[in-house]
Amino acid sequence: MNTKKLAGAAAVGAVSAVTTLLLGATPALAQESSTDYAYALEASGALDINPISLVESTDGTLVSDELLSIGDVAGKYEDDLSFGLLTAEAESHRAETAVKEVNLFNLLRADLIRTWCDNGEGGLQVVNGTILGKKIPDTSVPGEEIDLSPLLKLSLNDQVRHSDGSLTVTGIELKVLPVAEADADEPLSNEEKKSLPLLGELVGKPLTDTSNTVKDVVDQLGVGFNGDLQTITIGQANCQEGGSADSDGDENGGSNDDGASDDGDDNGNGGDDDGGNDDGDDKGGDNSDVKSAPAPSVVQAALPVTG
Repeated sequence: MNTKKLAGAAAVGAVSAVTTLLLGATPALAQESSTDYAYALEASGALDINPISLVESTDGTLVSDELLSIGDVAGKYEDDLSFGLLTAEAESHRAETAVKEVNLFNLLRADLIRTWCDNGEGGLQVVNGTILGKKIPDTSVPGEEIDLSPLLKLSLNDQVRHSDGSLTVTGIELKVLPVAEADADEPLSNEEKKSLPLLGELVGKPLTDTSNTVKDVVDQLGVGFNGDLQTITIGQANCQEGGSADSDGDENGGSNDDGASDDGDDNGNGGDDDGGNDDGDDKGGDNSDVKSAPAPSVVQAALPVTG
């Protein structure tokens, strides 16, 4: 893996506020309400990426978007941050997004990450996913979190229930150096020490493998315990409840593993999924022209230095 291109390119970043949608095993209740929407990828921190393949259905009609990859616009990040096909679609009471061939700095890999929401229910599907070489569950209960180390935190299938019954599902959220939640005196394992130079390149700050505790890492970074230095979100979908779509089908493979989904027309209609009479929208329809993603940007700002 070539990570030298990233070093020095990502300047020290001001931490962007990122809302964690769920703390628990069942959807939390929130007052906000929104339309049916989905997006494939977002990042905040030293590496800042606005939502990619963002679609929103304001009137219930099917809207979709797809992007072949972000390699052509990732520039200096291309060797370290790569994705295959990114798709998103939304319509009345349903939204879903899928990202193929995921590789985040060789920390997180997956053949497919699919996030879906259908008639107020939702979930996450991961195919051949690993984080630091450890397997990611194919499916996860709402709000599952994996504390890999004080340096990395992975949230799976975060769900929030809004006051109007709609549901927001965040597929995968990776936090890098979540120092705000870490014990300053927690010792680092040998594997964690080895990962420090790579994590330092990600946040644009040189880190050596000589740190023994979380506090040593923070001292090298020159920041206080006030937030995550990098957050990467793969897949978010929001849907209203009250439609007639079959929410059970998505969880059990109603959509193809490549992220293309049906629109609930397979309830005995004799092969509509084969394209006979399903609106022709399974692959994005007229709204799925392949587009260019916005290039990742670096937030230029000084981080506070604590004594």
